[in-house]
Amino acid sequence: MAFALFQQGCLSRKLVLDAWHEVERPYRIAYPSPSLAGLLAVVREGLAVAALAQCSVPKDLTILGASRGLPLLDPLPVALHWSSASRRQPLICAMADSIRDCLGPGSPIEGELDLFLPFVARHAGFEVAGVRAPFTSW
Repeated sequence: MAFALFQQGCLSRKLVLDAWHEVERPYRIAYPSPSLAGLLAVVREGLAVAALAQCSVPKDLTILGASRGLPLLDPLPVALHWSSASRRQPLICAMADSIRDCLGPGSPIEGELDLFLPFVARHAGFEVAGVRAPFTSW
């Protein structure tokens, strides 16, 4: 399996590699990137798959399900911490609302939120452990 992953030190990279080690399958890191745009470019070219926060998956990519042999990843914890003084600033409150809306309905403004990290690919079929199989969005 060829992966496009964020660079060393990123928690999402660790979650992918930990899950892949558990299923004991060969993999290679085809492309490390410090940016989402870099990962998306590699995935769109069909060179690798990536695990992205579900709220970051563009409509032109396909979410791949665990039913095809891909491991489920542990959720990625995310937290937004802000001071009581900043809560009185309309622009900061608007930004916090925007972040919450992006992450999904009911997302907390304070405290920790777990983001679901699905694997994504350019199209509905790619090779997993030498077997070409169709994948469906879910």
